[in-house]
Amino acid sequence: MKGQNLSTMDLIGAARQLVEELEYRGGVLGEDMDAILDEFLRLLPDKVGAIRYVIDRVALERDYLKAEEARLADRRRSWDARLAKIKVKATALMHAHQEVTGERKIKAADYTAWLATTTSVHGPELATAWPHRFLSEEVVVRVDKKAAKAALQAGEEFDGLTLVERDGVRFR
Repeated sequence: MKGQNLSTMDLIGAARQLVEELEYRGGVLGEDMDAILDEFLRLLPDKVGAIRYVIDRVALERDYLKAEEARLADRRRSWDARLAKIKVKATALMHAHQEVTGERKIKAADYTAWLATTTSVHGPELATAWPHRFLSEEVVVRVDKKAAKAALQAGEEFDGLTLVERDGVRFR
């Protein structure tokens, strides 16, 4: 177990060997085991510290990407709004062209533009103000794990539900 560049798996394996050796010896450490244990305990904080750095770095990258996603979404919405305004101006120009020429189409050397008519339904903002036959319902079923955890911790029992504990590392 000598050396400063032991991998995480090497250290985990060393810990397992130490525990197995302690069990085999009935919990009694000899001088040879003292040295191995001292080396393990010396290397462990450096490895955990290195892993902590990686965890912190990955979390920073995740947070940066989350902020970048929000920034890009805002930017996309801004471009969508600009695009809509530009299309309104283009439509107004096409209407002016139609008034003057009677034509709904412009043919140029590198493009063709025309007025296309679409139909949509406008109605009240509140869905309840629409005729009932045009309403549809969506049922969304979600699991409330927080409530389930509270109920289980309070002693209630439910088929298929159990509380599971797991360990995770925390840093300050």
